[in-house]
Amino acid sequence: MSFGQISGFFLDSCVLLPQSSVSSRDACQKFLNENKECFISKSVKDELLQLSKMSCDAVVTCIRYYMRPALERKGLINITRNDATVVAEVLLQEKRRIAKEYPIRSGVRSELFGVIENYVADLIHGLDVNQSVLMDDLLANVLGVLNKARYDIEKPFKTIRVIPVDVDEELLTFVPMRKLVNKNPKDVGHLMSAVMYQFQRNAWVIFVTNDDKDILINAEDIWRNYGLRCTKPVWALDYRREITRFKQPRQHFQELNIPSVELRQFIVTVEKKLGIKIRPNVLE
Repeated sequence: MSFGQISGFFLDSCVLLPQSSVSSRDACQKFLNENKECFISKSVKDELLQLSKMSCDAVVTCIRYYMRPALERKGLINITRNDATVVAEVLLQEKRRIAKEYPIRSGVRSELFGVIENYVADLIHGLDVNQSVLMDDLLANVLGVLNKARYDIEKPFKTIRVIPVDVDEELLTFVPMRKLVNKNPKDVGHLMSAVMYQFQRNAWVIFVTNDDKDILINAEDIWRNYGLRCTKPVWALDYRREITRFKQPRQHFQELNIPSVELRQFIVTVEKKLGIKIRPNVLE
């Protein structure tokens, strides 16, 4: 029996997106810098690009259709250093508006808005006493800064290796998994992509995520029922070392206790999709 085979780390979208805390950001960056055997499923890349586009579009709409009129109402056609607090109030107002009107499940929008707010503040603070900047010029420059910030956010997941796993619709709607992971429907596709790849290659992967509320809280159930280990970046290498002591995924799954008809049907679906045999007479 073969032991110790592992393909690498499947990354969740949240690992590659702007983090909500410095500690999470540092942990993700350290993990990515030190581990080159990382990849993402097509479903994760699609979600990342969608979140980036939606967030950027929301900020662009705010700048063009709300921020400009708000500045005009304040009479800020030419902006000076003395207008800094008024501009700050307009930005705060629009940040609240955009959060309410465009609720998006990620920190991308806040990161983009933060970048342009820092740019505006630096520009105004850099004006001499007798200098001013035209509102039109300021907003045009802001759009350029926004595009650069979006490029910087997307660069990590445009350069990482993508695994084009084809997840069967039956698995995407698989009831037991959807009951476990139910806050973001896309997570089922991400997890099932990792499971399918693992069975296809018959080599372990570690699913790396910061999703405490939906995935990590159910990590033990996901491991027990699907043989997929999920963990935070800071513990990923530890789980990698541990999992090399197990038999290969197919052999490991053959020895699991399968407690329900639904999970037995899951195995049959995987076997049919991949053209492999995991457990003889699984439905008996």
